Amino acid sequence: MSDYEVTKRFKTMNLKAILAAIHRGELQQSKKSLQQYLKTSPDSVDGLNLLGLCYQKEAMTERATLCFSKAVDVNPKHLKSRVNLAICEAQVHQYDSAIASFKICERLSADNIDVLNSLGNLYRIVGKFDLAMQYLQKAQRLAPNHPGIAENIALLNLKIGHFEVAKQGFKQLLLAFPNRVELHLGISECWYKLGEPERAKSQLRPLLQQSKLLDKVYNLLAVIAKKSENIAEATDYYLSALKQNNNNAEIHFNLALLYKELGQTTLSQNHFLSAIHIQKNWFEAYFHLAYSPKFIFSDQQAKSMLELARKHDGHPDLYWLQFACAKYYEGEKQYQKSFESLKKARQCFALHRNTSNVKPRPFAKLKQMPITKQVFDPHRKLETPDFVFITGLPRSGTTLTEQILAGHHNTFAIGESGLVSQLATHVERLTGKPYYLGVYDLSRERKQELIKHQCRMRRLATDKCIVDASPNNLFYIGFINEMFPCSKVVICRRSPLDNCLSIYQHPLERQAYSDTLNALAEHYQQCHQLTVHWLTQLPETCKELVYENLACQPKKYITMLLTQIGLDIDDACFHPQNNARLVRTPSSEQVRQPISTNSIGKWQTFAPYIEKLTTPLAPLEISHQQRISMVLEKNKSQKPYQ
Repeated sequence: MSDYEVTKRFKTMNLKAILAAIHRGELQQSKKSLQQYLKTSPDSVDGLNLLGLCYQKEAMTERATLCFSKAVDVNPKHLKSRVNLAICEAQVHQYDSAIASFKICERLSADNIDVLNSLGNLYRIVGKFDLAMQYLQKAQRLAPNHPGIAENIALLNLKIGHFEVAKQGFKQLLLAFPNRVELHLGISECWYKLGEPERAKSQLRPLLQQSKLLDKVYNLLAVIAKKSENIAEATDYYLSALKQNNNNAEIHFNLALLYKELGQTTLSQNHFLSAIHIQKNWFEAYFHLAYSPKFIFSDQQAKSMLELARKHDGHPDLYWLQFACAKYYEGEKQYQKSFESLKKARQCFALHRNTSNVKPRPFAKLKQMPITKQVFDPHRKLETPDFVFITGLPRSGTTLTEQILAGHHNTFAIGESGLVSQLATHVERLTGKPYYLGVYDLSRERKQELIKHQCRMRRLATDKCIVDASPNNLFYIGFINEMFPCSKVVICRRSPLDNCLSIYQHPLERQAYSDTLNALAEHYQQCHQLTVHWLTQLPETCKELVYENLACQPKKYITMLLTQIGLDIDDACFHPQNNARLVRTPSSEQVRQPISTNSIGKWQTFAPYIEKLTTPLAPLEISHQQRISMVLEKNKSQKPYQ
């Protein structure tokens, strides 16, 4: 045996001993040995990988990445080095880089199970679900009994909404791995998504007795508590999660959302910033910061945000960042750049949105519904609770109106509950007809049974006036008149151009009409005609509330609103910003501010760029301005329209 072969064998044996020491947790001594070894063999790929592994186990990801990168430089075709580098990139949330690294690994080893599994998991994380399923299924065909692949497929099914399939996947894995916390977390989330929060909590609570992944256990318990509006419990769980792991961006983000919905702006901003500090490409956090009242990005934060938007062009979640950039440019009075970012955001959001279940609104048929004139009897025996339904286009003032009424001592506000649309679905199932036809086939008693059932299911306070603020109630006013004959409907209206611009500036789910200005203008015109129809046909039921009137003379119009819907005057209604209730809409922070006129006429700053709105909506805008001109003139602080 030559001297070279003896030396090589000695080095191999030495590295094996170091690897064994690493597995025993003897990291400090292993690092010293490897550093000494690399002084004499600086280009040893195995030595560099082992040193990177030490750093990785110590959570020193940056140093680990340097070691693996150098190993790749020494031998670009060394698969293990490439895999280790990709894993490091994924750990610091550099998902695009990690995917690129694993794609190189795929070229080096086409049917490598670990590479295919990792690519599938990464594509799930970045939202490319078709590619994720493609890679995971290929990996499973090559290794049908691989538990890691099965777990990732279950996680993917959970992510894409196949909750029952995901649950069965986690259940099968739990039979083989009953102590694996990740599987308990997965099946708990399935129960929660399937509408069984108690089963989810019963699955999670035993996990609090062990020490693994407690941050994720507390986080999911917090999500469930928040959904049930147990706000104090949700807050405690989130804070407990952060005590376990203050470096978890998801927990900071979730807690920030909770504080935002409670109107605790400073705490909300701090936790959004923490999420970004931990995970720079958490795009949605930038969005919430940009739209948060009085928040101003530092020069460095703005530079980082704009650079991310350029770097991640084509990312499925980029719309959050583009909306944030648009808001930033607006604050800088760079309106052209703001609108350019808005267009990019809308294009990206249109690709993100699932429109497979979206049906066109039957505007013409809704206006053809027979009208049943309701007679209000103040001495009637209450069989179902009184309801007030707030409606109007999104961003027309519905959240503010609900916040005003929620302060009343005799109301119970349920937000954008979807109560009416769910009742409409039940009616369609019972009658086999569209809701706007089927509702006439039900007896008064059957309608009351359906309403009572919904009230029980939702645990509504039936001794109070229930306030529902779903904007989509606009498409159910005739249905509401038949189902809730003693209810009132408040239709919120606002400057057509202010309203449409605000819709365009927010990523609202299930509002596909808002993706282009042309479609938005057409939708607004149809909704306007429907609104006028119901205000004319049901003047006793439907009451109009104009946003500009409310903003300029709040006391007068709040008093008028309360009187019109049959509530006595309650001073709390005049101070909606003081209501500490949870608000889940995009206006959650705005309604914590005193009522102001700041957003009136905002469309004018974007007028050069929104001709596709201003041209078709000009007649409606002029008509609206004529109606509110006297109120605006009386409000001295309000600048006149140009």
